[in-house]
Amino acid sequence: IYSGANRKVQDNVRASKNLVPIERSDRDRSRIAPHNVVVDLADLAKDNKVGAARDIGWSFAASDPRWSKAKGQDSWTDRIGGDSYSFTKSGGGYSIAVNSDGYDDAATKKKLNAANVVVLSVKNRKDRDTTSSLSIVSDTVGSGKVEIHRDGKVLTGTWKRSSKTAPMTFTD
Repeated sequence: IYSGANRKVQDNVRASKNLVPIERSDRDRSRIAPHNVVVDLADLAKDNKVGAARDIGWSFAASDPRWSKAKGQDSWTDRIGGDSYSFTKSGGGYSIAVNSDGYDDAATKKKLNAANVVVLSVKNRKDRDTTSSLSIVSDTVGSGKVEIHRDGKVLTGTWKRSSKTAPMTFTD
């Protein structure tokens, strides 16, 4: 899903064999761009070019002995570019805020919670393939630190990925 972007981005998306260009359904004007793109998931599910949702390969064990020894962490904030992403333990997961604004469902206005949060430490660089000086690319080939947050606790380890098409692995 993309917001329409500039012509160079649109050309790159349309030329990609791995992407299906889908324009946004709307923008939620109560949110700051670019975090305000709204898509009707029911309409998206009917689009035969997109195909059925697939498992991305991440699974979390119902129980793992490492969690009993994990460090407690009920809240934290990470920055990406000029934006801050805050997570606070809430109920069975974490409430989410982007630039101090709570993240909610655009249709129902219910606050969104994430059961698990995975934070990858990656190198970010300006996107040289577009004309926007605001766009960044996160390099996810190589290795770096990973934090996995769950139930108010955090496990740390290393992520590794040998190529763009290779699976990512997490080790501790």
